[in-house]
Amino acid sequence: VSTQSTGMASRSDRGRRGGGGGGGRGRGRDYDGGGRGRDYDGGRGRERYEGGRGGGREYDSGRGKGGGGRDYDEGRGRGRGYDNRGGGGRGGRGRGGGGMTKAETMKLNQGTLVANHFPVTITNPIFYQHGVDWGGVESVRLRISLAKGLLNKLLGPQKAENATVTDGNSIFACQLFSELAEGESYTTTHFGKEHTIKLVSIKEININKSNDYTTIEQVLNIIMSKFLAQNMEKFGRRYCMKEPISLDNWDVDDIIIYPGFASEISHKKFGSTIKITLNVNPISKVLGSDSVLQALDRIRGRGDWTPKLQKIAKDELIGTVVWTKYNKRTYNIEDIDFDMTLKSTFNMDGKDVSFWEYYEKHWKIKLSNPQQPLIKTSSGKRDLYLIPELCLRTEINPNSRRKLPQICSIKPDERLKRISALLSLLSPNGNNQPKVLTNFSMKITPEPIQVKGKALENPLLTLASPAQKPFRPNGNWRMKDQEINFSYIKEKKPINIYVTYPATDFGASVLFPYAVDIINDLTRTNAPLQIVKKDKYSVPLGSLHVDILNRLELKEPLILICILDDRQKEENYKTIKQFCTKKGYLSQCILGSERDWAKRDKNRLAIIGNIKNCLLYTSDAADEED
Repeated sequence: VSTQSTGMASRSDRGRRGGGGGGGRGRGRDYDGGGRGRDYDGGRGRERYEGGRGGGREYDSGRGKGGGGRDYDEGRGRGRGYDNRGGGGRGGRGRGGGGMTKAETMKLNQGTLVANHFPVTITNPIFYQHGVDWGGVESVRLRISLAKGLLNKLLGPQKAENATVTDGNSIFACQLFSELAEGESYTTTHFGKEHTIKLVSIKEININKSNDYTTIEQVLNIIMSKFLAQNMEKFGRRYCMKEPISLDNWDVDDIIIYPGFASEISHKKFGSTIKITLNVNPISKVLGSDSVLQALDRIRGRGDWTPKLQKIAKDELIGTVVWTKYNKRTYNIEDIDFDMTLKSTFNMDGKDVSFWEYYEKHWKIKLSNPQQPLIKTSSGKRDLYLIPELCLRTEINPNSRRKLPQICSIKPDERLKRISALLSLLSPNGNNQPKVLTNFSMKITPEPIQVKGKALENPLLTLASPAQKPFRPNGNWRMKDQEINFSYIKEKKPINIYVTYPATDFGASVLFPYAVDIINDLTRTNAPLQIVKKDKYSVPLGSLHVDILNRLELKEPLILICILDDRQKEENYKTIKQFCTKKGYLSQCILGSERDWAKRDKNRLAIIGNIKNCLLYTSDAADEED
């Protein structure tokens, strides 16, 4: 749900611009506390979402000069502390008016929220799914290319492009075409090689009558993806606008940022009604702007490619990721081939074509340096060669990387603008006619769905200290602002510890001593534990840990530390947890794999903390609702 809201937004913004309350003279622990303000909105502001010069937590305006005063105290409160001995100084007057009272805040906790979901309507709910035998072709990309070539040949380019879609498994059509007959085999050519595919079935899908939500969502998302591919640039799995955003206000010159979207069509329940909706989330695709050719020219200088310079270039570039300007795909550099240039040739449809000719004719690109070496990469079982001039590096310098969180931050108003840009593409108007959506009778309503929102009550917290009753956090989550009673547990808790480990040399020499170190650490750090008994048991090869545990007379209270090796680890873990659940025992399983033990040994502190939590921080459930 978007942070924008109707009926709530303007008042919420206004109430978070009051100045921070003055510091108390005595022990006053104000919400607005202290000259700089100790609260979320106080003083210079401790939040960075979109605050202006004074910080503050202004979601939308970002103009507050002083940090926003706490809502409860109306921005000018005198420091309503828990211990109100020292009166707080007068709060600064933030621009935009005072904050809200507690009653006003509670009233605004309920309202209408704008969701980033948009209704999808289908006027003609019947589609046709064609099951396909792809003749042994496994590559999804090749299947899609074969389907495109076949449909162009049978239906013509217009119908193929706007009346059919495919995901590489099935072909979906908005109507029955006589040219696509069930049981028929068809041949199509791809890069000079002939392929035969067969339509094995044709199935009608009625969106209004079918409960197969998975298939319905599948076909609707395929249709949506085709529309986006027709109108936007695809980067990986996401679609972005064709023009990057302006970076004139940022001191960066080595990155390109494209505004894009993550979208999904699915069934969502609003109240008691299930609706088909389009969910849209804006994203930013960040890419480097330096080409591989620039890096090669920098390394080579004005000289020739000597063996030493070639090694330097390979060391710097091999293993890095690049993206191609012309089709926005990413590739991993596997090698730099200095024996090949743009004048080198490859076979295309039975003819030898140079790389220079291919990019000039197929992509309409004029390249500048015919002597540049080629980048070697691969796709599946095929070797591919890329042009350094057309490959941009994805690496970003540290200065630009530090600024990315600010540059790519999408504020609520900007979020709505970006979503609106996508919705304008989806809506028929003037020269813009989304034909594939029209042919499949899909319409996206540009007005977002509104939902009723309610701020939930703070959760009930229970601490381990017996002196502290369960409570709900008051106003914020900082422990020092809560009335919490802590007490030191003087009586040590008796505990029996049982250790099981594999009966191997590694188990005896490494794993059991590791368990002993954990046990010693449990008492070394002033934990209120008194270990009454600690026993060890080795588990023979072929046996499970529970085989040993079932034969023992275990004395409570206890904890089991079971160190497992690679043998039967899943079965051991499962049976140990079942055993302990049935008996009500606490247990800690540790994977003692000899292969990665050095890595596992670093987790000792986390394991100790987990055991302490199990032993010490348990309490009875409070007599209140969850």
